[in-house]
This record gives sequence, structure tokens and C-alpha cells, in this order.
Amino acid sequence: MGALAPVLINQPDIARYGHSYGDVTWSQGFGILTSKVLVMFLSTATTAAATQVLGQSYWNVWDLYDAILDQYWTAGARAGIVFASFGMMLAVLVTNAGSNSLPVGADLTGIFPRWLTIVRGQVLCAILAPLLVPWKIIASATAFLTFLGSYTVFLMPICACMIVDYWLVRKGNLHVPSLYTTASESPYSYCKGWNMRMLAAWTAGVAFTVHGVAGSLDADSVAEASKNMYKLGFLLSLFMGGLVYYSLCLIWPVKMVPRGAGGELGFEALAANEGFFDDENVGTITGVREGEEVHGTQHGAADSKGFVC
Repeated sequence: MGALAPVLINQPDIARYGHSYGDVTWSQGFGILTSKVLVMFLSTATTAAATQVLGQSYWNVWDLYDAILDQYWTAGARAGIVFASFGMMLAVLVTNAGSNSLPVGADLTGIFPRWLTIVRGQVLCAILAPLLVPWKIIASATAFLTFLGSYTVFLMPICACMIVDYWLVRKGNLHVPSLYTTASESPYSYCKGWNMRMLAAWTAGVAFTVHGVAGSLDADSVAEASKNMYKLGFLLSLFMGGLVYYSLCLIWPVKMVPRGAGGELGFEALAANEGFFDDENVGTITGVREGEEVHGTQHGAADSKGFVC
């Protein structure tokens, strides 16, 4: 579950490259779950098989490769390790680009849009990554599993708020023009840009289970109940964060649409117009710049709100 947590949170950063609804539903839902579960199964099966053949369990794939070459220094074994190593290199590059570099770049761009782009954010991520001393994280299975477990504690409250906000609070309605303005009447401006409900929900979800992290490092540092809560950290932090966020939204209602726009909205009522109201003078969003041609026709000028029609 710890390995799945970052992918669940970073999904919108990857989904932004989809061209249709189908590109980001079945493909991601099936691909992410299957690939993660398959990787975990293959890792466990490989370690178990290697234990029978080599007489020792290797959780780190590089140690496993070394052990294979130590005992089977043959042309076939050496060639196999070469191809396997290239596969691991490709996997590391793709994982860091999709799960780490790209989401960091997208988040930093959202925070500092005046100075950063997604590419600049990715470069900054690569520069700062060594400061996290990742070689210590993968030094042992215990340290690595503790690191993955802490992911769930800190990330799942965010996932819960995303789920509750879309499905229960906003009922699947996002007003697209309001996403691209800093005006105070925007339903996404919150408190000077800070969603205090979500900050409170995240804090509650983390505080509910974070004490168990110490128990995974030092078994005698916390009570047994705390360690058991940490083992269920994925579910407990998810439900606590979602419960607090939904409760706060009931007490402190979220603004759904801009002031004076629309009325009560049904589930995904704005989806048919791609996030616009019927009376708004905007066309389909294509991502094409003003003046460029779309299928042989020139794109129109921007309307009074700054959106290209």
C-alpha cells in the first residue's frame, strides 16, 4: 500500500496528458493496480526462489545479481544479468519521471508559477534529491519498509480529501474558468489560496497514525496499540482525513460556483460543457494557442474573460 500511495496522489499530474476520458480511467485504474500488485508478487516470488537456490534471502535486487554471478559465473548468467540490469535502469528512469520528477515539477509550478515551469521543477527535483540521502533509505529492508509505510501516513489523508471533495462535496463539478483566476470570488481561492479545511484534515489524518512510525524503528518506544494502528495506517489515515474534511465542509460549506453563477448542480452537471455553464461564451478547450490552426481552421480570438473561443 505504501508503494501505491504516491501514485494515487500523483494521478492528476499524469492524467493531464490524456486526450479523452477513457485515456485516464480504465488504463490507469487497471494499469496502476495490476503493475503494483504484480511487482510485489514477482519480488516476493523471486526472493523465495533465490532462497532455495542460493541459500540466502536477498531483498535488494542488486545484491541478488551479485550473488548470482558469484555462484554462476557463466556466459548465460552474465548475459542475463546485463539484460536484467538494463531493464532495471529503464524501470528506475520511468518511475522517477512518472512518479517523482513530473509530479514535483507540476506541484512547484502551481506554487511558484511566476518563476518555475514543470521542466524547471523537474530539474530542481533532480538537484535536491541527493539531499534526501536515498542510499540510506535502501540500505536495509527495515529502513525501506519504514520509508514506504510513512508514505501512507502522510499521503493518504490528501487522497481522502481529493476523493471526498470530488465525489461528496462538489459532486463531480469543477468550474474550469475559475481554476485559472486568482479573483477572490473564485470558488477555489479559499482563504487567500489556502484550503484550511484540507490542512486541518491532513493534520488530523497524519496525527492519528504518525506516532506508530517510531514503533517501526524502535519496538520499545511506543505502546503495542500504537504499532498496530501504524500497521493499518493506510486505512486509518485515509478514513480519518476524509471524515474530518467532510465534517468541516458540512460546518463550513465550500463555495461551489462563482458568486451569482448557476444554482443547484446535479452530479457532474458541468461535465457535458467541459466545466462551463451553458450561458458562458466559451468553446471547447483544445489547448491550441490563439491564432493557430485547428484542422485547417484558424482558432478564434479570446473573449472578454481571456478564454479562447
